[in-house]
Amino acid sequence: MSSQDTQTLYGRKACLAAYECRPHDILRIYHGREQAPLLAGMLRWAASQRIVYRELDEEGLRRVTKSTHHEGLVLATKPLRYRPLGEAEGAAHRRWLALDGVENPHNLGAILRSCAFFGVDALLAGGSEPGGKVNSAALRVAEGGAEYVPLFAASGLVPALEILRRSGRPVIGLETGAPPLPAGGELGGSWALVAGHERHGLSPAVRQACDAVHAIAGAGRMDSLNVSVAVGVALGRLAGDAPWKQGGRRRTKHNTGGRAGGKGETASPRRGR
Repeated sequence: MSSQDTQTLYGRKACLAAYECRPHDILRIYHGREQAPLLAGMLRWAASQRIVYRELDEEGLRRVTKSTHHEGLVLATKPLRYRPLGEAEGAAHRRWLALDGVENPHNLGAILRSCAFFGVDALLAGGSEPGGKVNSAALRVAEGGAEYVPLFAASGLVPALEILRRSGRPVIGLETGAPPLPAGGELGGSWALVAGHERHGLSPAVRQACDAVHAIAGAGRMDSLNVSVAVGVALGRLAGDAPWKQGGRRRTKHNTGGRAGGKGETASPRRGR
């Protein structure tokens, strides 16, 4: 299988979320010795599915991941890829975050984590091609969040935002120096929030495509925030009233079910979609 058909996923929470949500994508499992007792359920499942798993020392794990942040667990998987906007499910995806020129994988990962926490229904990466792999470092930083938020891409963000607007979502840009961001209830529960590059902000064309542009109110001692922090604060204001908070972890349709954990081992996932 070529490198285009595989992806190295590492970090304990990221790997366990992938095991829970898309076990059919797992090709191989690598783990450190100290992780083996905690992964008993996953390893039994792998044996039942004839999926290779192997214990590696620290050097071996670093070699596989090219990172020191593996946390003792690595999966070789089929890649998590951006989907075309045409596959979005209309009313099922009411709350969107769109990114304009945000390419740093650590920022993307932190943003995905916030999106999952606050119940955002979908993320749209502007300037990316549908079918492209989601960056492995971003998946690790997302701590599993990328498994719960459908990821879409559009090479042209402005036409994509127009599609979202025609579906009844106001498009709200996030930028410094603008009026304060309203609470989510004022937007009727459906919206598309757009965040830009933290140094350059929104591109002129994207800013023009927004129905309104707002800022996060601060104390005035600093003029801006890191983009991932800004998105987290904005989502807390817009999506903090999401109904999923009443019933525990929020689910998305592409989950396969199952829940990790329980008495020190990983539970077996449910199969299929």
